[in-house]
Amino acid sequence: MIKSPLNNYGHVKKIASFEVNELIEAWQKKYAINITQEIKSQDELILYECQDSKIRFFEPLNLTGSGEFYEQLQKFHWYYVPKKWEYGIAIKDLTNCQSILEVGCGEGAFIEQLQKYHNADIQGVDLNPKAVKIAQKKQLPVVQQDIKEIAQEKVEYFDAICAFQVLEHLGQPQEFLSLTMNLLRPGGLLLISVPNCDSFMRDAQDDLLNMPPHHLTHWNTESLFYLTKIFPIQMKHVNKEPLALYHVDFYIDVLLKRLQRKGFSKRLTTQILHRLLKPLLQTFSSLRHLIVGHTLYVCYQKHE
Repeated sequence: MIKSPLNNYGHVKKIASFEVNELIEAWQKKYAINITQEIKSQDELILYECQDSKIRFFEPLNLTGSGEFYEQLQKFHWYYVPKKWEYGIAIKDLTNCQSILEVGCGEGAFIEQLQKYHNADIQGVDLNPKAVKIAQKKQLPVVQQDIKEIAQEKVEYFDAICAFQVLEHLGQPQEFLSLTMNLLRPGGLLLISVPNCDSFMRDAQDDLLNMPPHHLTHWNTESLFYLTKIFPIQMKHVNKEPLALYHVDFYIDVLLKRLQRKGFSKRLTTQILHRLLKPLLQTFSSLRHLIVGHTLYVCYQKHE
């Protein structure tokens, strides 16, 4: 029986299926990355939705990308964005926190920005060895370490834990979140950001970066709120990113595919979207703010 990765119940619904051979070919063609070893001889990937939490997840769930896979993605300049929308909100939320851990910190961009505002004990961990080396060259407090190891050493130690664009990469998000609960002191903050599958991303479920071995789960506001039902936390606030300038091309491509699936002319929609809409979105931030963008940010507080 297929079970939800959040509550381990079998109340799930099949959403879509994808042929693995086609995915391997597509990754090779678009990114020159061979994912054959990453998907472990599967013939098909199936996307399900948990009817309780509304999280969407791929089966099988044990297809987390390897360090080598992420090193290959790191060669693209857009992969580790140095300034993310959620960073500014998180820095304000962390004002009174003295011990902070960022899990999945990449090259340390957020830690570097956070140090400018807070004189606190800040630590970062990541499993990508190349990203860690880059962070360490900048003399940032980043190490290559699994959160499981830290959880054994620092029980209820941290005032805050940050995980930006991390949950969607994990096949067992419940296990990860349980570890953060062990690490957080009572009253501590858990700051999370994920791609918002209720934004324009809902039409990008077949985008390669939104599938294994990259993304294993899809999240929305409802699934993030569901976490308060299974963990000792309350949601302090949730924020939705407006369409970012660096996501305009992605948005246009997704919208183009959506219109074509509805039978609109490829030539006509391409001309309208690329020659008219795209320049307007790139020029006027007020227009981008009318569109729900890529990311959801949530601030939770652990119960006292």
